[in-house]
Amino acid sequence: MKKNILKITFAAALAVVAGVTAYQAQDKEMMSDLALANVEALARDENTGGDHGNEETFKKGYMASTYKLYIPEFHMYTEMPCCKYTANKYSACSAIDVCP
Repeated sequence: MKKNILKITFAAALAVVAGVTAYQAQDKEMMSDLALANVEALARDENTGGDHGNEETFKKGYMASTYKLYIPEFHMYTEMPCCKYTANKYSACSAIDVCP
C-alpha cells in the first residue's frame, strides 16, 4: 500500500513539474512598442516599392559591378558598388555611380 501511494505521489509530482515546464515554455516575451513601431515602418516601406518601381532608378544596358577606392585617411582600399556598361538591352543596374 505504501509503495502505491509513493508511486502515485511521484507521478503527481512529475506531472506538476511537466506542466510548469510546458507553461513556462509558452510564456513568450513581447516586443517593446518601439520595436513594433520599427517593424511596422519597415514593412510599410516595402509595400510602397520605394524607388525600385521608378524606371529612372535603373540604368539600362548596365550590370552591377564594383571598383576599388583608396581611402588615404585609413591607408586602405574599399570596394564601391557601381554600374558597368555592357550594352545588353536585357540588363539593368541600380547603383548610383557608373564604374570609372
